[in-house]
Amino acid sequence: MNLLQQKAKIGYKDVNGLIRRRLYEQNPVTVSIIIGTTAIIDNDIKHQLKDTLVVYNIKYIKVNLTRVSDIIQAIHENENADILEISRGDGENIPIFDNSELFQQVLNLKPVFVTAIGHAVDEPLLQKLADKHTFITPVLPLQYRCSFN
Repeated sequence: MNLLQQKAKIGYKDVNGLIRRRLYEQNPVTVSIIIGTTAIIDNDIKHQLKDTLVVYNIKYIKVNLTRVSDIIQAIHENENADILEISRGDGENIPIFDNSELFQQVLNLKPVFVTAIGHAVDEPLLQKLADKHTFITPVLPLQYRCSFN
């Protein structure tokens, strides 16, 4: 509860506003997506985004999502992105996203932090600390269809 109160005090960033502003300015949105080393979710993401891929500069970072230290390192190495996302399918090993070391790393991130973890029934605390956390894999917040003219 304390972490949620800290996040509320810091505030949640507006991912939709960021994407709209970047599209209006005709500047690509830089997105770093942390995925598992054997994940194929990057193909799902590319398929879902289709035509809109041109407005995003997406970097996939493959890490061992069973090791908190690897996730934290990937977070630190990608703090220059506009959006930093952790994307993990399945309900297996979801408890890793209830780790207090991980929470401390995402509380004060510079980029907008979003998650796409597990299935609808999975609710790790990390998703509650994310700026946008309603996305279950492979649906992502990047699905703007360039309708901003």
